[in-house]
Amino acid sequence: MVKKEIRMITKFGISINKSSSSKFFLLLPYFLITLLLIVIPLIIVFIKPFQPTNDAIDGSQIPVSDNWSFLTATVWGKIGMSILVAIIVTAVCVVFGYAFAYFLSLSKSMTSKIVSISLMTSPMWISFLIKLVGLKELFDTLAGTTNSTYGMIYTIIALIYVNLPIFILTIYTFLNTIPKNLLQASKDLGKNSFQTFFLVILPYTKNAVISGAILVFLPTLTTAGVTQFMDNSNSGSLIGSIMLDKGLEATSSQIALARVATLSLIICLVILVLWTVAFLIPKTIKHYRGIRRSRKENINA
Repeated sequence: MVKKEIRMITKFGISINKSSSSKFFLLLPYFLITLLLIVIPLIIVFIKPFQPTNDAIDGSQIPVSDNWSFLTATVWGKIGMSILVAIIVTAVCVVFGYAFAYFLSLSKSMTSKIVSISLMTSPMWISFLIKLVGLKELFDTLAGTTNSTYGMIYTIIALIYVNLPIFILTIYTFLNTIPKNLLQASKDLGKNSFQTFFLVILPYTKNAVISGAILVFLPTLTTAGVTQFMDNSNSGSLIGSIMLDKGLEATSSQIALARVATLSLIICLVILVLWTVAFLIPKTIKHYRGIRRSRKENINA
């Protein structure tokens, strides 16, 4: 009996070692990809702004302060405008995208669902540049003249046009996973469709809304090329356009490389601050409110 137990323990230990080694080999490719494509580039971006550079012409050393000197009021204004545009685009995509996905999920016809999703996501099937060309040609045709798109509004419309299908697809996929018994239970409790939406459906899809909003907000914040193509005014560029210009210069200039790394670091810090304000602070406040509530209940008890 004791020998049997020893054999079982030995086999169990061997199986654990095999499963651990198999997990290691399965995770190894992802670890290497993450290390090469994410971790190392981020380390370079974080180190480069704090290193002096050499002038390509005379070889003189440029101080570290020069890497930060180009962060003028104009650049900070572009960062602020980029954040504002990203918030507007994300808000529009959340409101209209959620409404479209919700009402489409209520449809009984599978054919109408397939056709609607196909039409809505059709811009995702073609090149990003071709989408912008088609949209710009549409505005020029409506205006009756070429290069008629002047103003930030055209950039916002183009960004909504590009990102709205992504948000709709994210929400629609999640709405289809809502258990029907939850909706039926809400009806059995006497809740109407309006109450069911706010008490059941919206809380259930909260994570999908957050994921979709992030998928829209981050690319919009650092988008490059859309402003130059859609907005013919000289003052319509966003921070992504400045990063693109500096990045092109960085192929032949160490100074431009240090500056674009500095700008990338600033954008990372801005995103971190926005994430803290949007998610971390509310969670912290909610946590401390829960602690206070539990203390009051314990005192009253």
